[in-house]
Amino acid sequence: MARRWRRRGSADLFWHHARAAGRAYIRAWRSLFPDAFWEHRKEAHAELRQAVQVLIDTALVRMVGAPPPKKGRRRGRIDLE
Repeated sequence: MARRWRRRGSADLFWHHARAAGRAYIRAWRSLFPDAFWEHRKEAHAELRQAVQVLIDTALVRMVGAPPPKKGRRRGRIDLE
């Protein structure tokens, strides 16, 4: 196996081990917490993303001076001149 990596180059060998280390790191963290934790974390992350999106949209509206968006889900775009 070592010969194969020498032919492919040391950069390939580095990335192979870096990916393997990353997978092992993730497995180690996942084993420390129950499955319910990961589900709640996923939901919290989605809520955080939405909060940041609203924050950015509000800042853009204030900068441009456009009317505030209607409540509910919107699919429009803010036109910046």
